[in-house]
Amino acid sequence: MPFPRVLLPAVVSGCLAVAGGDSASAATVVMVNGERFSGEVVSMVDGRLLLENAYAGEITLPWSAVTALISDEPLQLQLPDETVVSSATESAAPGIVELAEASSAEAKMLALGDILAINTTLVDPYEYQWRGKSNVGLNATTGNSDTTRFHVDAEGTLENDVDRYIAGVDFNRGSDNDITSVDNWTAYGSYDHFFSDRMFWNNSLSFKRNTLQELDLRSAIGTGVSYQFFDDSMLRLSTTAGLSYVREEFDVQSSEEFVALQLGVDYEHRWFDWLRFFHSLQTLTSFESVDDFVLRTRTGLRYPISDNFVASLQVNVDFDNTPSDGAEKEDVLYVFTLGYSW
Repeated sequence: MPFPRVLLPAVVSGCLAVAGGDSASAATVVMVNGERFSGEVVSMVDGRLLLENAYAGEITLPWSAVTALISDEPLQLQLPDETVVSSATESAAPGIVELAEASSAEAKMLALGDILAINTTLVDPYEYQWRGKSNVGLNATTGNSDTTRFHVDAEGTLENDVDRYIAGVDFNRGSDNDITSVDNWTAYGSYDHFFSDRMFWNNSLSFKRNTLQELDLRSAIGTGVSYQFFDDSMLRLSTTAGLSYVREEFDVQSSEEFVALQLGVDYEHRWFDWLRFFHSLQTLTSFESVDDFVLRTRTGLRYPISDNFVASLQVNVDFDNTPSDGAEKEDVLYVFTLGYSW
């Protein structure tokens, strides 16, 4: 005779409860419909309770449907006032747990609906986090030729889950036999507003000066839409597309103004848990002529020396397809730096 389908949910629930019963640290969860599940409480966040069962693996349950939570092991319970209570729990009544470790009788009773998270700490999406980095590189040779190269860059980021502010500078100077061979700087800033975890509105402002290209100042202000494909400790990848207003002032010719298509890629990949490859690319292409474009890339490897100190080897390329009269189109700089990040 076929096994009655109506009995399957009850049998599965019973097997899960029995399977979890062998673990001394297992918790028991009772649902509003009377079903019982056993397993180690991994976490509860965003209304989902995650259990780890030795035989069934991970089990996800809706927190709103839980009516009892019994655990012999202490759980980290986050409350609405952002305090975190560590306590084992017993069922006092449907929807109410009794805390084993509490300072008073009143504090012993806690409604399940007042628990915002378990075994994880919720972060205020509007609370800003600060991070940054700075790098310095210096190279000098003497003898048949006297050369010097100096590089410094710094970047700071202030962000939360909704907004992100970035500001940075990049400075390079060098000489060969007392003749200037590198002399440029860039300052930039951006504001990003996230519509979702992946898509955000990007606004940018940048200034650049390059003496050897006879570029007195290039100013660009732009806006566009960006998409963040990956953003974790192992892989970061985002792209940007939008419009930018560009003004270029030269030493030996008249200034130019144009509206440009702005494209960008930001990529970083962690290899072997200790080496990072990074690449960033930005282009500005005039709508008046596709031959009038500039390109900027930063590509290299970053190696951690200690918790906060890093060494980097990178190639910086700045390309202007329509430079001022007598100037070269391309500047390429090879840089080895020591840096600090926080």
